[in-house]
Amino acid sequence: IDDWFAAREQLDAEVSYRLRKNLRCYLNGENLTSRIQASYQGSLPYIEDASMYGGRSTIGMEYTF
Repeated sequence: IDDWFAAREQLDAEVSYRLRKNLRCYLNGENLTSRIQASYQGSLPYIEDASMYGGRSTIGMEYTF
């Protein structure tokens, strides 16, 4: 039986601000809508695997020289 992966809708966003020529701060968000990734075996009602994880945020600063 074939394995099928369902469509996955995920919302990612990044906002950054350059403080100086070589210094930037940023906020990054991944999977902000907390969507799942599912795979099916054969047809839609038979879920084989469902990966559920929430959103993730990262904040940081980047310095280049």
